[in-house]
Amino acid sequence: MCRLSIIIIILTAGSCGLKDVCSNEVIEETYSPNKALKAVIFSRDCGATTSASTQLSILKADKSLENENGNTFIVNDGQIEIEWRSSTELTVYIDILANTFERQDQVEGVRITYKSISGRPLNAQPVHPKNP
Repeated sequence: MCRLSIIIIILTAGSCGLKDVCSNEVIEETYSPNKALKAVIFSRDCGATTSASTQLSILKADKSLENENGNTFIVNDGQIEIEWRSSTELTVYIDILANTFERQDQVEGVRITYKSISGRPLNAQPVHPKNP
């Protein structure tokens, strides 16, 4: 009986650490001109110990957003707007004061250009660690 109790305690304690406390809430999905891909802007919240972040993923059109970080762009605050220039070019407009954690220049064969919402190019690379 003691052995069974120990096994139950171990299994219960182990399963507590497996629960993902993060969640994603889709803000906007925009399909590429050829409808093969989509850009998904979403808010990611990982609980009370961290701030929510705004993120961007480029996915194949038939794929759903998984409960994980964005694969293209992560910012801790500020507004993101996107515009497909072609099926292989996406412009991301962001708040120039936003704190950027991750910024990819190419994802899923799409070249990504970043500009401030005011239209000025952004040349600075992320200065923050990848963990928002």
